[in-house]
Amino acid sequence: MKVKLGLSQHKHLPCLLYAGHSFPLWSYRRVHAIEKIGLELDNYGFSILADELELFNKYYLPPFSLNGLTVLDLGACCGETAWFFLKHGAAKVVCVELLKSRVNLMEINKKKLNLNMEIVSGAFDVEQLKIPHDFMKCDIEGAETLLLPYVSTLKPSVVEAHGSDIKDKFEKAGFHVSCQINPTTYLMSNYGDTFQ
Repeated sequence: MKVKLGLSQHKHLPCLLYAGHSFPLWSYRRVHAIEKIGLELDNYGFSILADELELFNKYYLPPFSLNGLTVLDLGACCGETAWFFLKHGAAKVVCVELLKSRVNLMEINKKKLNLNMEIVSGAFDVEQLKIPHDFMKCDIEGAETLLLPYVSTLKPSVVEAHGSDIKDKFEKAGFHVSCQINPTTYLMSNYGDTFQ
């Protein structure tokens, strides 16, 4: 196991050191569980999976089964959300990612874990909405505003809105706030009332 014991840089308390990040000792089971999955992740991808897996379970799944469906994953990072959707029954995930280093990690994960992923390297383009899919997850760091003119034609979606002004625009277009991740980031959905 690559997990080590160390001191937190901020609080100087014992912590777990893994993938360039420190985690409280109580998160040992979570860090170990993520390592057992076998995904190759950069520091950010590992941090996302470690910090947000509970959010994935609660808010990234639509109120219908993903069994046999195709998911369009905009802002796929290293493939951790693709892995999550495939684990929950999706037949295929089409991953769009801008950073080449993360695309490379997705290629490794696809091969290593036999994941049914189609990988699209590059920035999000509205033409990608034409890729056949049944459900969409979008986390593209502010570029989600490019979706706004197409809201009425979007398939069921979960969108991470970065900023209260962007959140307000999605709400006016019919999306609902599922949860607030931090003071400036919101998970929005267009498949019904707010989930609790």
